[in-house]
Amino acid sequence: MDVYETYNPSQEEVLLKDLVRRRRQIVEEIIKEKNRLEKSFHSLVKQDIEEHIVELQKHLSKVDKAIEKTIYSVQSLRDKVKILSSMPGIGLTTASVLLVELPELGNLENRQIAALVGVAPMTKESGQFKGYRQITGGRPSVRCALYMATYSSVTA
Repeated sequence: MDVYETYNPSQEEVLLKDLVRRRRQIVEEIIKEKNRLEKSFHSLVKQDIEEHIVELQKHLSKVDKAIEKTIYSVQSLRDKVKILSSMPGIGLTTASVLLVELPELGNLENRQIAALVGVAPMTKESGQFKGYRQITGGRPSVRCALYMATYSSVTA
């Protein structure tokens, strides 16, 4: 693909992007509510938070089903997910994040993808100063998804 070509995503790809982002928002809200639950003392407040968590989990399940339906309704997305999920630790959730947040996957070299994700070591040097290497920058949502996939495959 030429650098100057513009990519026009299909309606399904736009929907998938919105669904993946919505999923991340719901997961973040569930985490916030669980943190609030730990810090709450009164049973009335705890009950309200627990009910909200249950509702959020229902919404999460609904979004997960919509993501799956969207992916399997488009042949090209289905094919990409099949390839991605053939890797240990990569399931539908991680594959959908990679599809949405890293559309360059398959079109760039390994080093370029590593830099985009933020897992390529960057050297901290300036003039005479020789620093150390660390990973920095990149796309946090992709890095987090890959971290969880790696963690689940290592601990399994």
